[in-house]
Amino acid sequence: MPKDPKDYPIVLSRSLAEEMTGIDVRELDNLRKKGLVRCFKTLGGQYRFHKLSLIQYIESKSQYFTQINAEQVQQER
Repeated sequence: MPKDPKDYPIVLSRSLAEEMTGIDVRELDNLRKKGLVRCFKTLGGQYRFHKLSLIQYIESKSQYFTQINAEQVQQER
């Protein structure tokens, strides 16, 4: 279950990003590859995700689905 983002550091490992967002690590990797979330690669070859980027991605999806639901309700009237 996603937790309060304030409880997490600014830069997150894949597992912490998954814990904070509830998004599976495989999907996080897909988002990273598509450039939809900001991250960087450490010298050890591990990826770190920017917390703010993950929050912005989730908010953009939330707004998108809210708009879709509103349009469906209008069509039903």
